[in-house]
Amino acid sequence: MKAKSKIIFIIGIEGSGHNATYALLDNFFKLNNVDFIGESWHKQLINIWSNIPDHSQKKFFYRQKYQNLNYVRDQLELIKHTMLEDSRNGIDFFVESASFPFDSPRLLTRSPDLFLFHHVFSEDFEMKYIFLKRDIKEAIKSNIRREFTENAYEQMQISIWNQSYINYFKDFLRIPTLNLSYRQLIKNPELVAENLSSFLDVKISPAINLLHMPTAKSSKINALGEEINKILNSVSESKN
Repeated sequence: MKAKSKIIFIIGIEGSGHNATYALLDNFFKLNNVDFIGESWHKQLINIWSNIPDHSQKKFFYRQKYQNLNYVRDQLELIKHTMLEDSRNGIDFFVESASFPFDSPRLLTRSPDLFLFHHVFSEDFEMKYIFLKRDIKEAIKSNIRREFTENAYEQMQISIWNQSYINYFKDFLRIPTLNLSYRQLIKNPELVAENLSSFLDVKISPAINLLHMPTAKSSKINALGEEINKILNSVSESKN
């Protein structure tokens, strides 16, 4: 009997290293039977998250109406059956990656329902969750540099809320997971590759040439970074 295929789910707030992780795994993707959820049916997932039936005025992210939960679960079940067929046809790994917030519009609670995802898929697949870690201030500056947003304060709220949600989900899990530090991804990809190899039980050789730290730093980004520091420091001081 064929072993369960693995779902590799890379999870982190926006700007925490999704692209660097994909770059490090590039050789692994090329040499194994991998299906990228983003290429095959990610658009369908976005539609599910964005287009709950008209009779409900709530999108599924808020999960406030039971019928919405049923609707999303049913759609995920259909996707799962397609993946199981692909698994029987030789796909060993399915890769999912979601930054938080996901897609647009940029909302405080714009995030995939990790708990529902795990509920639907965990019985039929071996779940491999990889949690990306980066200092929130640096992640926010990365988002501004890439012109995802110009509102540092709003991005800070979104990042803190979503990091709390991710942490809560991680604490909920009762299976091994892997933490990846952004700094280690950039500074020591060989060590990260060893950790990934052990976690996924495959040989991973990092595509080191694809990893780089951005060098361009504008005065605008530096000024916004200082403003973020002031906000977070004021919150820390008020606690003390």
